[in-house]
Amino acid sequence: MATADRESAIIVPIRLPAALAAVRLRETFDGPLGVPGHVTLLYPFAPPASIDGGVLAAVAAVVGNVPAFDARFREVRRFDAGAGSPEGVVWLAPEPEERFSALIDALTKAFPGHPPYGGMHETVIPHVSLAALDRRHAQAVEAEARRWLPFRRRVDAVTLIVEGADGRWRTRRRFSLQA
Repeated sequence: MATADRESAIIVPIRLPAALAAVRLRETFDGPLGVPGHVTLLYPFAPPASIDGGVLAAVAAVVGNVPAFDARFREVRRFDAGAGSPEGVVWLAPEPEERFSALIDALTKAFPGHPPYGGMHETVIPHVSLAALDRRHAQAVEAEARRWLPFRRRVDAVTLIVEGADGRWRTRRRFSLQA
């Protein structure tokens, strides 16, 4: 018997170079579950069963007021081990960071009951996670990632993704930024 979808998130999908996509698939828990390379805007978001036309319209209104922009990825960084990741995280820093932060802030204001990362972090740092890994090989992953930098991507949409009862994540809706 199928059960309801479990979680949702609003993300900016980032098409990674093939080699980095392979690192992410190999080194993250969510990559193999269908979550693409991305910058998280709101996670956890609303329970999927509660996402109705009004919620979708509100997301579209917020996102539709944000002009599309070009993002650059030139730097690999690392979060130390902590509550969110016992072994730490290797990640890509998006530029301009402020554009991603503005999206996070606008969505957080529109949906105050769903703060980024459940309110776990006082400051949210926009990032694309590449590896939540055993710190013994973090330097090797960082070196591998640096070989494929820099790259640019056009940010012209955000995506609502939902986790199904099978644990896999799927796109539920795409929202365009202002052209």
